[in-house]
Amino acid sequence: MADRDGLEVSADVRSLIKSLVSAETDLEAFLGRVVAARSYAHAFDLKMVEVTGTKCKIEDLDSLFHAVNRGLAWACDLPRQDPPLEAPFDEDPLLAHREFFRRLLAARRPEAPRVRVFTTNYDTVIERSLDEAGIQYFDGFVGSVRRRIELASYEQDLYTAPEGGAGSLRRVHDVVHLYKMHGSLTWRVETTAALGTTTVVQSDGPPTGAEVAVIYPTPTKEADVLGHPYSDFLRSFSTALIQPECVLLSLGYGFADEHINRIIFDALSHNASLQLFVADPNSVVDDLKAATPGEPIERSDSPVGRLSNVQDPRISVLTGSNARFTELADLLPDVSEMTDREREELKEALASALLSPAEPDPPVDQ
Repeated sequence: MADRDGLEVSADVRSLIKSLVSAETDLEAFLGRVVAARSYAHAFDLKMVEVTGTKCKIEDLDSLFHAVNRGLAWACDLPRQDPPLEAPFDEDPLLAHREFFRRLLAARRPEAPRVRVFTTNYDTVIERSLDEAGIQYFDGFVGSVRRRIELASYEQDLYTAPEGGAGSLRRVHDVVHLYKMHGSLTWRVETTAALGTTTVVQSDGPPTGAEVAVIYPTPTKEADVLGHPYSDFLRSFSTALIQPECVLLSLGYGFADEHINRIIFDALSHNASLQLFVADPNSVVDDLKAATPGEPIERSDSPVGRLSNVQDPRISVLTGSNARFTELADLLPDVSEMTDREREELKEALASALLSPAEPDPPVDQ
């Protein structure tokens, strides 16, 4: 694990990382096991504890947790140029993200509910993209110099007043609600000295020194934060999916988190108007080019591959090159280049599709 900006680990911890972590290790799952082992050791005041067959000193395990936590946070400090990005993203890495949000917001009615973005990613690509695009967003934090989490801020909204103060307020059109369900590389836990209470605050970047990022899973000693805000964001996700005529765009999510899957599938069973659109370029079939035209496509044994076999007109799965996020934005209609008549026809077509789903079709677009 490379040291960055003064982040250092001892030789003992490096040896422990070498024995426990391989190139195939799921670091998030591994971090969960380390957290559980630390909890067990601290609860019973143990000096040694066993992790995946290796005995560890508790102080080395604590250092290992901090090392993996910081390593994950640094690894998610995106965008990167390694490996080099393809043009035009080599010069403008966030171009596709800005274009996606621009087209998505431009196609919505001014009175429509706010776009809600739920992400399990730790990086700040979405925040940076919205900033660059000049799009206002609520992320659950308030304040300027010291931004702290305050979930009631999602109940706020933005309006503009007419010149001179006369007339009706106008709702700001381009606003996004952002929920980072697994935390963020910029989140930290801060303890108030006077009251001894903890809260989540925002920092400028990945953790340095002894800092720890609030990313899932959270250390047990911060158990109050483990429930808040993660559980609150999951509740908001569940509430959003039961709203009438809700459309869930799943981009880059591999359906590997059971706690999130349960919310999605439960909403599908209770909300008849919920539409689920999944874009995944790789997880549906092992080799799309090998598929015989006119013959049924053999899906891969992955969560998304199995989902694509579900015969439900409310579920659509897009795979192949068009499902790459860099290509996906171009598939969205660009309302800014449409005539007024074309805009109205698009809105009518979308409304009709939501209210009267078509007959089941093969769920995979090639």
